[in-house]
Amino acid sequence: YLGKFPDEFTNDFYENLRALLNSSLIMLAVVSKDPLGKMKQKFNVTSRFFNLGQHIYLGDFKDDDVKKLLALPCLEAHSGSDACLTTDEQNYARQWAGNHPYALALAAYSIYNLRRNGGIKEARKRFDLEISLNSGLLKNYKILKLLHNPYL
Repeated sequence: YLGKFPDEFTNDFYENLRALLNSSLIMLAVVSKDPLGKMKQKFNVTSRFFNLGQHIYLGDFKDDDVKKLLALPCLEAHSGSDACLTTDEQNYARQWAGNHPYALALAAYSIYNLRRNGGIKEARKRFDLEISLNSGLLKNYKILKLLHNPYL
């Protein structure tokens, strides 16, 4: 969004964000297919915000972590313990996405949001479309963890 909304994401915005990080008032994780330094140059942003952090390359999840992720409850769950996706939906998400964290989140999101409007076939179409649009992110999945204090 850096290039799409330059009036909203100004140097002042990033300097304020950096101040919040430096004072340990927030912790921030940024997911990007390119390092932030490259985006800084591409969009001609000069903020020192982009000098913070470290790159962490996130690989596939272990099977147990995939099961835990797909069994998470919905934020608006009535009992607080019901999984957001049914067992069948969890299986679809796993079949579509394998163990890739981004693809898993996208599959679960697609299934949940299209559950009432279109069903599993529409969810699969949506998932495939989003995957094709974000293929670079899947090839170079990385997470930039911006922490002032790495022990937080």
